[in-house]
Formats: sequence, structure tokens, C-alpha cells
Amino acid sequence: MFYFLLRRFSLMVVVLLLVSIIIFSLLNILPGDPAMLILGQESSPEALEALREKMGLNDPLPVQYLHWLTDSLQGNFGQSLRDNNDVTAILLKKVPITIQLAFMSFAIAVLIAVPAAIISATRKGTSLDYLSTFFSLSGVSFPPFWLGILLILIFSVGLGWLPPSGLASCSSLFSRSD
Repeated sequence: MFYFLLRRFSLMVVVLLLVSIIIFSLLNILPGDPAMLILGQESSPEALEALREKMGLNDPLPVQYLHWLTDSLQGNFGQSLRDNNDVTAILLKKVPITIQLAFMSFAIAVLIAVPAAIISATRKGTSLDYLSTFFSLSGVSFPPFWLGILLILIFSVGLGWLPPSGLASCSSLFSRSD
């Protein structure tokens, strides 16, 4: 079992490395100059060259990739181009909300899946079995972005039970004044 896990982990590391190389390469193939994107088209050639040098854009691609990889492995994801904040701090700020969202979606999935599985197992071949199987396969078959839009349309716009976007506390959901 240990060797199986070790082999799986080493394969995961190789896959992540290959995917990062492919994505890094594809990003560098895209047309446009990151320095010009940051400074604007009216910037002077000297300012563009200084920013390219500061960001390491004049280095060869393998050197740029190694710099990016070592920084990423140390948790340094650079500065946001939008608001010049530290990307690591932005990501860490979003972790609690992401964990809450993952936990709640898992809980909702279990609350729906377990009864559906029990119904399908105990009422095999009946219309309830076919109905629960249909809804289970529909939930898996729809693209997540489409299903999300559909659920927002039903529960937010149609029924008014949930806010259409943003984060709402559970207490605010149950204490509505309509």
C-alpha cells in the first residue's frame, strides 16, 4: 500500500510539473507584451525596458520558468496586476470562504445523494427508482456552470430564497423580512 501511494504521489508530481510547463509555455506564446499591458501603450521605451528587466521578462523562457517555479513553491505568487496587492495574501483571505463553500456543497450533496440512493436501492425498478436515477444522472451530466446558472435562476430569481450573488450568512437567510 505504501508503494502504491508513493507511486501515485510521484506520478502526481510529474503530471503537475508537466501541466505547469505546458501552461507556462502557452502563456508565453500569447501575443502582447506584459510590460506594455501594465504600463500602458503611451509609456516610454525606457520604462518598458526597465519593467521587463525588473520582472525578468528579458531572461530566456527556461530561466523565467525556474524563477516562477521556485517562487511558487515558496508561496510567493507575486503581485496582482489589478490592485498591486500580494497574490498570496489575496488567496489566503479567500481560503475560509472556499472551505465553507466546499463543506456546505458536500453536505448538500450527501443530503440529496443518500436518500436518492436508498430510494433507488429499496424501490428497484419502480418509478421512484427511475426518477431518482434520472435526477442523479442529470445533475452529473449538466455542465456545472449551466447548472449553477439554472439554480440561481430558480432559487434566487424565481423563488427569492437565496441572494443571487455574494456571500450571505445563514442567519440572514432565515431572518428575511418580506
